[in-house]
Amino acid sequence: GDMDLELLGAVAPNAHLIYVNSTDVFNSLEYAITQNLGQIVSMSYGSCEGNTLAYYQSLELEAQEANAQGMTLINGSGDSGAAGCDSSVNTAGNWGEMVSVPASTPEFTAVGGTSFAAPYNSYFSSTNNAQGGSMLSYIPEVAWNSTAAVNHLAVSGGGASRFFAKPAWQSGIGVPADGQRDVPDVALFSATASVAYTVCTGGNCTSGMPDINNAGTGGMLVGGTSASGPVFAGMVALLNNYLVSKGDLSTPGLGNINPHLYLMAANAPNAFHDITQGDNIVPCVVNTPDCTTGSYGYSAGTGYDQVTGLGSVDAYNLISEWSNYSQVGTILSLTSSNLVTATGNSVTLTAQIATASGSTIPTGPVVFYSNDTVIGSGSLNAKGIATLATTALADGTDAIRAEYQGSLEFSQSLSSPLSETVLISTSTTIMPGYSVPVPQGTSFTFSIGVLPLSGTTPVSGTVTVYNGSPSDGTALGTASVSSGSGLFTTTALPAGTDTITAVYGGSITAAGSTSSSVSVTIT
Repeated sequence: GDMDLELLGAVAPNAHLIYVNSTDVFNSLEYAITQNLGQIVSMSYGSCEGNTLAYYQSLELEAQEANAQGMTLINGSGDSGAAGCDSSVNTAGNWGEMVSVPASTPEFTAVGGTSFAAPYNSYFSSTNNAQGGSMLSYIPEVAWNSTAAVNHLAVSGGGASRFFAKPAWQSGIGVPADGQRDVPDVALFSATASVAYTVCTGGNCTSGMPDINNAGTGGMLVGGTSASGPVFAGMVALLNNYLVSKGDLSTPGLGNINPHLYLMAANAPNAFHDITQGDNIVPCVVNTPDCTTGSYGYSAGTGYDQVTGLGSVDAYNLISEWSNYSQVGTILSLTSSNLVTATGNSVTLTAQIATASGSTIPTGPVVFYSNDTVIGSGSLNAKGIATLATTALADGTDAIRAEYQGSLEFSQSLSSPLSETVLISTSTTIMPGYSVPVPQGTSFTFSIGVLPLSGTTPVSGTVTVYNGSPSDGTALGTASVSSGSGLFTTTALPAGTDTITAVYGGSITAAGSTSSSVSVTIT
């Protein structure tokens, strides 16, 4: 917390900072999103992709909610290189190649790490300027990998997600054609073997500055992508402020900035310093997952790479040129073939996309969600329509949404929630109280049952009893059903063989159903 607040505040001194604390950082993240506490969420903690798909789908739904509120989510890509599940060790060997989450979530901007390329002393002045800075010019950078120097994993996290598919906007020179979400997106200085960030909690740097081993009486040196993440968050705060001051943004809040970052990389490459030297390769134990040669990882290269992303951010160029490039806005609407249905019935969901400027219709996948769970996807056709026929809706009220993830040309869009009522399917039975012929005019009782076909919720309501079919027979009367059972008594059965049918009319939670017919003989 100290590091995040000090570094973010150093980059954006006038930003209003809210520190959200709890016993679990993911609980803090959820609270910040549901309470809509700000326009930018910077999170330095993460875990590797080691949970179930359902967990990540739930996490992504939270992130999508945040983006829809205009929140930009930022997370360090991890400090274990290509071995995202291994940490604080000098050799990977337990999990294989993994990336860190939530950095791998497409709705988060993942920030990797760089180091200054040696020698770098000549790039600093011996005295600070009026703004407190001493750097004379841009210092060439390489990918951050201090593993050998510090004898434990200390390296820019990156690689391919095992859970999230590649978003349409993640494209460009160097982006792997692996079909998976790749991290990081961008990078900033993390540390070198002898240079890091200084944190001065409580003003304790007044007694002196720490050395690289954090010895002495001053503050402490920190680094890693847990440092580069909040530094980038400070830059995004400055970007928000600049765009609002220019009138290019009516209110602060850019949402998911990843599509715009890749758009700028393709059109304004001076917004990034392309890092082509270094790697995030780590030593591993041979014959453990993914380890055949004793090491694994990725090398920096021209354009995008899975070590430093699009490169180190040039804050001035990124901010000043942001408004020069824009995507075509999109609006996604959602309809259903039947807003009230029964469990197991097929419902067709239709998502239609429109462009705010009336330009070309986008193509690509649309993902459909029900109560925060992915239920399927469809592809936009030439008319901008994607459909999904599903029987996967749960009993009760389902909140249905559709999402178009966007591309370099078109913006991401999320439909408004659609309320779908799914009634419990039922089965109705009617049984005569007597198994032998009875005289006409005798009081005759039928036992009626209405049972749910899914779940255990008891069924209540009204049943209408017919002599003959419900469509052309005679209605004999009604009976009340409570907790799935009821009785119907009548003296109106005519002589002969009567065919009796019961029709349950349904309720606000259960669908109607019709019984099989039973025959009774009246003399």
